Amino acid sequence: MVFLNPLGLAGLISIPVILLMYILKQKRNRQVVSSLILWQRVLMDMQSATPWQKLRKNLLMFLQIAAAALIVLALSGFAINMAGKDKESIILVIDSSLSMSSTDMQPTRLDAAKSDAIRYVDELSGNTRVSVVSISKSADLLLYASESKSDIKSTIEAIEPTFTHMDAEKAAELLLSLKKQDNQALILLFGDKPVNVGSEEIQFSDYRKKDDNYAIIRFTHTNVGEHISAMSTVRNQSGEDATISVSLYGDETFLDSQLVSIGAGQTRTIWWRDIPDNVRNLLCVIDTDDILEYDNRAYDTVFGGEPAKVLLVTRGNIFLEKVLSLMKNVELTRTQPGELTEYKGYDLYVFDGIVAENLPQDGNLVIFAPDENKFFQVGGWMDTPLIKKTDHEIFRYLSN
Repeated sequence: MVFLNPLGLAGLISIPVILLMYILKQKRNRQVVSSLILWQRVLMDMQSATPWQKLRKNLLMFLQIAAAALIVLALSGFAINMAGKDKESIILVIDSSLSMSSTDMQPTRLDAAKSDAIRYVDELSGNTRVSVVSISKSADLLLYASESKSDIKSTIEAIEPTFTHMDAEKAAELLLSLKKQDNQALILLFGDKPVNVGSEEIQFSDYRKKDDNYAIIRFTHTNVGEHISAMSTVRNQSGEDATISVSLYGDETFLDSQLVSIGAGQTRTIWWRDIPDNVRNLLCVIDTDDILEYDNRAYDTVFGGEPAKVLLVTRGNIFLEKVLSLMKNVELTRTQPGELTEYKGYDLYVFDGIVAENLPQDGNLVIFAPDENKFFQVGGWMDTPLIKKTDHEIFRYLSN
C-alpha cells in the first residue's frame, strides 16, 4: 500500500469537521402548542438540540464521512501493490543511432523520445526499478535497477546522439541478458526501428513520422593522368522515387552539380570527371532538403606529393605488413629488430613488439605491444583496451 501524493492526506481533517457539525446542532425556537399530546415530541426535539450530546445513528452522516474518505484517498494517490513484496521492473531502451537525429519530429526524434521517456518515468510509482539502456552501434547499460527518479531522468537526459547505425543483434543480446536477471521486467523501446528480443514482448514507440532521407554512402577518387576522377554513391532511403541535386566542391570552390533520379530504396552512382589535379580536399553535398542532414555530406582528401616513407620494424608480423602495403601512397620498408643501428629518413616508424634502444629523431612513431624499455613503464595484459578522450588539436574534427 503506497500514497503517491501524501499531501492529499491533509484532507482527512474534513472527517472531524463533519462529526462536529452533527454534535453541535442548531438550537430551535420556542413554539406554543395547543395540546399536551405534543409535549413528548417537543421534549425529544429539545434533547436533540443539546450541544455535545452522544451521537445517534445517522445514515446521512455516515455517507458524508465515507465520501470524504474516498475523496482524500483519491487525492493522496492511494495504491495497493498486488504483487506483495515484488516490485515492478522496467527496462527503458533509447535508440541513439544516426537516424534518431532526423528532424521529422522537433527538434529531433531523439529529443522527442527522451522527453516521452522522462514523462513516463514521472508517472511510475515510487518503488519501480528502472534500468536505462542506450542502443546504437553498441548496446550500453547506463543505469541498472534504480528506484531514484532523479537518477533515472538525469541518465536519460545525458544520452547523446551518435553517428552510427543501430546494431539490433547487440541490442537483443543485452536485453535478453537483462531479462534473464528479472524475467518479469517490462521492456519499452523508444526509437524508430523495432528490435526482436527472442520471444520477448517489447512495447515499441515509433518516432519515424517521415522517411524522405537521401544519403551519401560512398565517396572516393582516383588519379587519371593529369586529372582526378571522383565517384559518389547516393541512396534514396525514402519510400518514393526522387530527383535530387548533388554538388561537388574542391578546396571549398564549387566544381560541378548534377540532377539524379533515384528509385525508392535504390542507389545511384555519380561520376565526377576532369577535376584539376591540384585539388587537395573534395566535398560532395546533397542539396535537396531531407529529414537528416548529417549524411548529406562526404569528404575525401587527395594526396599530393611524394609517397610517404614507412619503416616497419617487426619479428615477422606478415598481417601488419600486408595492411601497410595496401595503403595508397605508402612506400613500405620492413626490417627486423637489430638490423639497423640508426633509424632516420622515414616519415613513419612502426615498431611491432619492440622498442628501439635509440628512438628516431625525425618522422612519426607508432609502437604496438611494446616490451620492457627505458622510456616508459609497460603495464599488464589488458583484454579490453581503454580508449580515453584527448583534447589534442589533431582530433579537433572527430566526435564519438
